[in-house]
Amino acid sequence: TSFGIVYHLGDKAGKKKEEEKAKALEEDARLKVAAKAKEEAIAKAAKEAEAKATAEAAEKAAAQAAAQVAADAAAAKLKEEKAAAEAAVVAANEVAQAKQKAEQYTINSQTIILYLTNKWELVAESIKKLQPMLSILTEHPELKIQIDGHSDNFGTSENNQLVSKYRAEGVMDYFKKQGIKSNRLKIKAFGENKPTASNQTKAGMALNRRVEIRVIK
Repeated sequence: TSFGIVYHLGDKAGKKKEEEKAKALEEDARLKVAAKAKEEAIAKAAKEAEAKATAEAAEKAAAQAAAQVAADAAAAKLKEEKAAAEAAVVAANEVAQAKQKAEQYTINSQTIILYLTNKWELVAESIKKLQPMLSILTEHPELKIQIDGHSDNFGTSENNQLVSKYRAEGVMDYFKKQGIKSNRLKIKAFGENKPTASNQTKAGMALNRRVEIRVIK
C-alpha cells in the first residue's frame, strides 16, 4: 500500500515540473516576440523620424532655393532697371547736348562763297570753304541748311536772277554728292535784290556775287 502512494506523488511532481518548464519556455518565447516587436517598432519609428527629417530638410532646402531665386531675380531686375535708368539719363543728356550744339550751329554757322562775274562753278577754294559746313551736316543728320544765291547788278535782272539760282543749285549738288539728302537742303535765288555791299565799286560787286549758307532747324 505505501509503495503505491509514493509513486503517485512522484508522478504528480514530475508533471508539475514539466508544466512549469513549458510555461517558462512559453514566457521566454513571448518575451522574445515582444522584444522583437519592440525592436521593430523602434526601428520603424527611427526610420519614420529619419524620413520626416529628410523631408523637412528637403522642404527647407527647396524654400531656401526658391528664396534665393527670388532674391536673384529681384537683384537682376533692379540692376536692369538701374542700367535702363542710367542709359535713359545718358541718352537724354546726349539729346540735350546735341540740341544745344545744333542751336549754336543755327545761330553761329554761316558760310559765304564768292564768284567771278557771270560764273557759278565751284572752284577749289570754294570747295575748301564748304568743308566745315559739310562736317556739321555729317555729324548732325537732324540739321538742315539754307542756301541763298545772290548776284551783283551787272547785266540784266533776268540774267542775274538765273545766275544766282545756278550758284545756289551748284552748292546744293555738291552737298548731295557728298551724301547729304536733298530734303535737308533748301535753296533760294535772290538775284541782285539783296546786295551786301554797294554795286558802285568793283570791290562791292565782288562781295555781292555770292552764295550764303546757314544752318536752319
